Amino acid sequence: MIGQAEREGLRISELDGRLYCYPSLIRVIPGDRALSIDKAKERRLRPSVVVDHLKQVQRRPPRFRSGEFLESLYSAYKVAINQNGNRSK
Repeated sequence: MIGQAEREGLRISELDGRLYCYPSLIRVIPGDRALSIDKAKERRLRPSVVVDHLKQVQRRPPRFRSGEFLESLYSAYKVAINQNGNRSK
């Protein structure tokens, strides 16, 4: 599978017996003859099918919206600064 992924321009890294392909975590489940991709069991084991699935996952927009998170964090920071400023007076 790693060879197939490299031929198709997809980078897969191995660490601690797990495979990482941003943003997915892949684990081999030998007893079930399956893969676990982001905690979902995948029984289609043909390398080309798995690589196509991982490419589709990479094309999806990220679920975590960093811009909105940073804005809310900044708003909370401003509130905390204002509250601390009022206490010190």
